[in-house]
Amino acid sequence: MKINHISHDAPTKVAEQVASSTLSFSVAPLAGKILQVGDPGYTYGFARLENGPPAPIYTYEGEKDTGAEDCDRSLMSSIKLSALVFALSITLNAFTFAQDQPQTIFQRDTTFHKGRFFSPAVRVHFYGNDLDTEASTLVGGTFGWVFNRSFLLGVGGFGKITRTRYSASYAQRNEDGQVIHERHPMGLGYGYGGLVLGFVANSNRPVHFTFPVLIGLGTSNEYEIEEDGDHGTTINSPGFFIVEPAINMEVNLLEDLRFNLGLTYRYIDTSRFDELDSGSLNGLGIHVAIKFGSL
Repeated sequence: MKINHISHDAPTKVAEQVASSTLSFSVAPLAGKILQVGDPGYTYGFARLENGPPAPIYTYEGEKDTGAEDCDRSLMSSIKLSALVFALSITLNAFTFAQDQPQTIFQRDTTFHKGRFFSPAVRVHFYGNDLDTEASTLVGGTFGWVFNRSFLLGVGGFGKITRTRYSASYAQRNEDGQVIHERHPMGLGYGYGGLVLGFVANSNRPVHFTFPVLIGLGTSNEYEIEEDGDHGTTINSPGFFIVEPAINMEVNLLEDLRFNLGLTYRYIDTSRFDELDSGSLNGLGIHVAIKFGSL
């Protein structure tokens, strides 16, 4: 709306600007119409000058005229009310903008993050009563990627570095064919590797938990142990399938350095072993690792 007339009681500076400019009359965005304040015929709002900021104005339409005192009182009331309307309009506009975003039960994070890691590790496998050795040490590690700081995808592998002893059910004989041992002392070595999948809970917290699982294949070596304790003849070298889930406590030492301590449980398919069954090789383990990389 164009301003047709400015009351002589309006502020002098504004009146001079109005007199020398073409103004477009507007009020706060929420109003939707000219805001009537005070005596009939008086209108208060904002006028935006050309190349200038909005300025408050006070207009009069009609033939009724009032004194400066009534005008000042109406003007002050108008300023207060207009400020309230302006603040309310900002609040409602912000609320309307927020309502434009759909609210869903499962919020989707549109930012995709990918990190890499390398984790050398030591594991200790514990065995059942069928083996003479209670536990063996393995070394290895995992390498892979972390997606959105929550999902692990990588590869990993481990190999035994200590001897595992057990006794076979067949006799050991010397070169002359004489029986040396009714039960053959044997040694077992194995290694395995495969795909690593996992989940990381609350990775940004100083202490949190990871839940990886290794699914892969392995190979073993069943060999005789000579009388002097040396590695003897290999009797069997069966391959096997292994699944080894774990639960690890992970501590963020630095932004790109973490410490892992956890428990594992392994399932080994021993269908190709001659003397050992799953009850002998399946069991709990301890996992200790250092993880390098950004999550």
